[in-house]
Amino acid sequence: MRLATYTFPLLTLVTAMTITSIGAAGCGRVAQPQPLPPPPAPIAEVAAPPEPPPDEWNVLPDPMSGTVEVYHNGESIGSITGDEKEDPPIPHPVKDPDHPDLPF
Repeated sequence: MRLATYTFPLLTLVTAMTITSIGAAGCGRVAQPQPLPPPPAPIAEVAAPPEPPPDEWNVLPDPMSGTVEVYHNGESIGSITGDEKEDPPIPHPVKDPDHPDLPF
């Protein structure tokens, strides 16, 4: 009978301390401040596109041959083949090997 008298209060005390420590651990985690969110990203500024060239010039690249045909006011000025030594390259007449009878 004496054993039950000492065991019950001891068991009650251990249970109360366990519940209290679990509650304190749970509250301690909640009480910590949350990390600050990162600052917002800066707003991207986009530059206006460059003005298009005047309509009287036409540049037509040919992906098969690598040449670029240049026209001014509807007339052929010549081609840019990539062999030019000038920078920027100047269009020049090029003979077409498939059509030797044409002016260029």
